[in-house]
Amino acid sequence: MAKGFRDILKGIIPNRSWKKYLKYALGEITLLVVGILIALQINNWNENRKHDSQLTEILRTVESDLIRDTVTVSRIIEFYEVLDTLAEKFIQKDVTPEYYKN
Repeated sequence: MAKGFRDILKGIIPNRSWKKYLKYALGEITLLVVGILIALQINNWNENRKHDSQLTEILRTVESDLIRDTVTVSRIIEFYEVLDTLAEKFIQKDVTPEYYKN
């Protein structure tokens, strides 16, 4: 393996100019690292976008639930207000047969 690597190096570096080879190798490593960092940044951006989308959907669900619950509670309050009024009339004996028909 080492002999094969030496043969490749001889082909790449005919004058044995190690400085050029090291510059090339450092350039390749730098490009690789920059590519990985860009990929990580894109992945983080995508994950944040998904998280924001889920959060927006949860907030919409909570909003619709609150609206529905508010309507339901309003109807229940109206029902008990009418029931309370009728109970007061029965307690005060203000209920006449005509009132009962109405």
